[in-house]
Amino acid sequence: AAAGGVAGWLLHDYFANKPETPGVDLDSYAEALFHNWIIYTQNKLGVIDFITDLQTRMDLYYIRRAEYNALDYLNYSEPPMGIMKPVVSDLCYLQKQLITMVIAQFQELDNIDDNTFIGDLSSYSFSLDDGAYVSFGLNSEEPNIKIVYELSSDNATIWSCELMQPVIGFQSGDRIDLGEYLVVGGSGTVKVLHGDTEIGAVSLGRPGTCLDTYSFYENVEKGIPSWQSMIPVLNRMVERFAEAYWQAWNFAVVYHQSLRSLGYTDRTQVPLHFICPPPDVAFYDLNDLAQAGMSQKDIASMYLVWMQQIGEIFDQDIGCLMGNANGTISITVTETATITTVVNGTTTTTVVISHQIVTPDNIEIPDVFTRLKDVQICINGTCFNATWVAIIDALTDVSFKKGQPTVLENPMRVLIEFPNGTKRIMDLTSGTTITPGDIITHSAEGDVSHDEYTYRVKPMPYWMEKWWNYPEPHFVEPADKNITALIQLVVSLMPLIILLAVIQLISSLGKRR
Repeated sequence: AAAGGVAGWLLHDYFANKPETPGVDLDSYAEALFHNWIIYTQNKLGVIDFITDLQTRMDLYYIRRAEYNALDYLNYSEPPMGIMKPVVSDLCYLQKQLITMVIAQFQELDNIDDNTFIGDLSSYSFSLDDGAYVSFGLNSEEPNIKIVYELSSDNATIWSCELMQPVIGFQSGDRIDLGEYLVVGGSGTVKVLHGDTEIGAVSLGRPGTCLDTYSFYENVEKGIPSWQSMIPVLNRMVERFAEAYWQAWNFAVVYHQSLRSLGYTDRTQVPLHFICPPPDVAFYDLNDLAQAGMSQKDIASMYLVWMQQIGEIFDQDIGCLMGNANGTISITVTETATITTVVNGTTTTTVVISHQIVTPDNIEIPDVFTRLKDVQICINGTCFNATWVAIIDALTDVSFKKGQPTVLENPMRVLIEFPNGTKRIMDLTSGTTITPGDIITHSAEGDVSHDEYTYRVKPMPYWMEKWWNYPEPHFVEPADKNITALIQLVVSLMPLIILLAVIQLISSLGKRR
C-alpha cells in the first residue's frame, strides 16, 4: 500500500503539472490563465482516458474477484447479483475518484475567478454556458457541479455505491449521479450539471466581450480530440466499466454453475484445486526508486512500460473452470499435475496448472531511461515537435542518430511530452519519421548523451543495474514448485501493487493542491 501511495504521488506530480503560457496585456494574461486551465483539464482527461484503457488490462483481476466471491453463494441454485459486490466496490471507488477529479477542475476555475481576477483584472470572469444563451457567471455564484448519466432507456442496471446493491425504478430521462451510482446497463450519455441545468462549455469574458470558450464535446476544428473532450472521455469510462462488470459476471456465473453441477453447495466442500486466486504482480518499491535518485520522469516512464508489458500477459480470457472442468489457477503455465477427487461417490480427474508470480525478471522492456530529446515527428507528411520521447513498446530493435531522421519499419508505442507540457501515449505507425535533436540517458552518474543509440528489449533488472546500479529485487518463491492451492490462495490475496498504485494515483489527482 505504501508503494501505491508513493506511485500516486509521483505520477500525480508528473502528469498533472500545469503548463505555462506567458501573458502580456490584460486580455492576453486572462486568456493565458484560461489556456493553462484548459491544458490542465485536458491533461487530466488524458489520464482518465489512459486509466479507462488500462481497465482492459485489469479484466482478469475483476474476473478473479467475482469468481472467488461466487464461492460464498453456492447455496443458491442460481447465482445472485451479490456475487458482484467486490467488483462493484472497486469500480465505484475508482469512478468516484475520477469524477471528483473532474469536479475539482471547476473548483480550480472558481478559485481563479475569486482570487486572481481582482484589481485590474476584476472585469474578467468565467461563466458556465448551457448552450441555449444562458450563462452562470462564477463572479456571482459558486459552481454546483454534478456529473450525471442521463438514461435514454428503461430497465437500466444500476448499483448504489453506498448501499452496495442494485437499485431499480430508474426510467428514461432520469439523471444518475456518477458520484453515487455505478451504471452497468442501459443506454444514455454523460452530462455536466450546474445545479439542475445542463452545461456544455466554459467561457472567459469581460463585459460585452467573450474572449474564449472551452467546449465539453469533441471539436476537431478547435483542436479538441475525443480523448481530451470531457463528455466523450467520461462516456468511454462508463462504457468500459460496464464491460468489465459484465465480463466478470459471466465468468462468475459459469464458475458458480460448474461447481453446483459437481455437487458443491458450500465453500467448505470445494477442493482447494478448484479455488482460483487472482494473479499477483510484483514490482519495485517505488519509494526506494525515488530515494535512489530517479526523477518523476524516470519512474513514470518505467511504470508505464511495466503496465504495457504486464497488460500483454493479462490481456486474455481465463476463467477458473474451462473445458472439461480443468482448473486454471494462474496466468502462465509452469507445471501441471493430475488430481483425482471423489465427491458424493463421483470420481473426478482434474488437471491443475501451478501458479507463477510475475516479477520484473518476466518482463522485457526497452531502455526507458534513454530518451529522445527535442524531437520532430512526421506522420504522413504532417510534422510536430516534442520536447522528449520515451519508447514504451517496440516490435523490433530500432536505431536513432542525433540530428538524423529514422523511418520506422514497424509500429511503436511511445510516451511524448509536447512543448506546452502535455504528455500523451501515442502509437506511431510504420513509415513515421523521427528526428531527435539529442539522445539522453538519465542515470545514477548523471545525464549521458549519445550520438546514436539502438533500442533493444531486455529484462527490466538489466536496465536497472546498467544505469542505476540497482540490485535485482528478491522475491519469495516456494521451495516446492508444486505449491498447494491453499498457499497460492494466501499469496494471491495480497494487494495487487499495480492496482493500488493506479487507485492511489486517481485519488491523488482528485485532491486540490
